[in-house]
Amino acid sequence: MKKLILSMLMLATVVAAHAQTVSEEYAAEVRKSLQLQHTTETLVETMRMQMQQLVDNGTMTAEKVTGLCTEISEIMLPVLEKRITELYSQNLTLDELKQMNAYFSTPLGQKSIQLAPQFALEGAKIAESPEIREKIMTITMKYLNQ
Repeated sequence: MKKLILSMLMLATVVAAHAQTVSEEYAAEVRKSLQLQHTTETLVETMRMQMQQLVDNGTMTAEKVTGLCTEISEIMLPVLEKRITELYSQNLTLDELKQMNAYFSTPLGQKSIQLAPQFALEGAKIAESPEIREKIMTITMKYLNQ
């Protein structure tokens, strides 16, 4: 009986140690992914593009908007890293994450990352256009009245 309990304890220790190693390796791969994706720069640039109207209407200088966005990103990034780690671990194996990082390391991967904020902003502009907004409202009302 003692041998069985001792064996189970040793197995649990090995399993826990292995899980911790995989978890640490996975977290390191996520950090690598965030670096390859230029997450800080992308976050700042996306916010800056969204706040461009503050510059356009004279409310704030471009330098102040950049500073504002940089400070906001500094408080968001640790939370974002934790959440992205959770989402990746729920949806990607370590091998898939490594494959994704291999793609992000290529020139095409880097180009797609650089274009992402611009594409996201264009998508938001389309959704905000009067024509699309009217159609969205019509569809929404249809579902509300069902």
